[in-house]
Amino acid sequence: KVHENGRYAIVSYTAGWCEPSRRTADEFIRLSSSLSNLSFITVDVEEAEDVSQACGISSMPAFHIYKEGVFIEGFVGSSTHQLRALADRYNAT
Repeated sequence: KVHENGRYAIVSYTAGWCEPSRRTADEFIRLSSSLSNLSFITVDVEEAEDVSQACGISSMPAFHIYKEGVFIEGFVGSSTHQLRALADRYNAT
């Protein structure tokens, strides 16, 4: 549930076969253990096709920020610098 605690949630949409998703997974895990004001959620697009389709995911990895179930912003790509900047920005609010 993306809206259960009132915090911003960062969702990582991935697939096991996607090399860029595997490259960003370690950074996503590091961020989840160091940024306590965010909820971190990983969605495997093959296991949760309905969720990924509802969220408009067509490329991976994709990272979305939600607040109370509402999409705020996101990006597609494997830039760990962009991922950290996104997470830092919402962790601070």
